[in-house]
Parts: sequence; structure tokens; C-alpha cells
Amino acid sequence: MQNGNREQTTMSPENYTFKFVAIEQGPEGKFYVLQVDPKIKNKFVYRGTIWVDTDDFAVARIEGKPAKNPSWWISSTAIHHRYTKIDRFWLPAHNESVTHVRVGGEAVLTIEYTDYKIKPTGTAESAPLSSSEPLGVVR
Repeated sequence: MQNGNREQTTMSPENYTFKFVAIEQGPEGKFYVLQVDPKIKNKFVYRGTIWVDTDDFAVARIEGKPAKNPSWWISSTAIHHRYTKIDRFWLPAHNESVTHVRVGGEAVLTIEYTDYKIKPTGTAESAPLSSSEPLGVVR
């Protein structure tokens, strides 16, 4: 993503309106459930529901759809993201997008994230990330 797109799509009060829906208790923990609506109509932002961990305030799950249809060829897309806490980091666990294509039916993209290895602190490998490394790099 370009810097301008990244700034416009960051989950923040500048870009989204948040509405409290409920508190849910599940096997993974306790979560605030929030309705999110983007302040701009853009194919890189979404509207839907997020689950925020009550202890870490980390987004643990997202269910939504793009705020703007990315293409005429697409009639609708459903987005399902789940995150998992490994050590003290919240990392992607499962991403799925279900797209209904006007000509051609349904396309499903599923990504499962497994086998994360968090290196211990205090080693050369755990040095701070440099500014040249992309966001989301886990060492």
C-alpha cells in the first residue's frame, strides 16, 4: 500500500466511526464487539464488525465487506479475518474472502497462518526493526 492509502485505511477514529455493540465471552477470551463504518468510501476500507480483546485492545476478528465495490465484475465480497495471540503478539490466523462474481459464480480465497516462531528477546535476531523493513515483519 502506498503511504497515502495506508493513512486513509488505518483503523483509527480519523478513518472510521466505531459503535459499541456488546461484550462477548468466548473460549479465546473476552471481547468488545464494535460496529465499524468508514468515513470515506474506498475499496481499501470496510464496514462491518470487529472483536477487540478486552485485555490487550487488539483486534482479534473482523467480519465485513469493502466500503466500495472494487470492480464492476464483483457483485459482493465478504471478508473474514481472525487473529491469534502468540506470546504477546497478535498475529493473523485465518483470512477468508468470499467474492460473488457477476459472470463466473463464486471465488473463495482462504489463507491459514500456522507455525509462527517468536524468537526470544535479548538476541541479535531480536534487534528493533529498521525503518526500511515493511510493517508486519515478525522476527
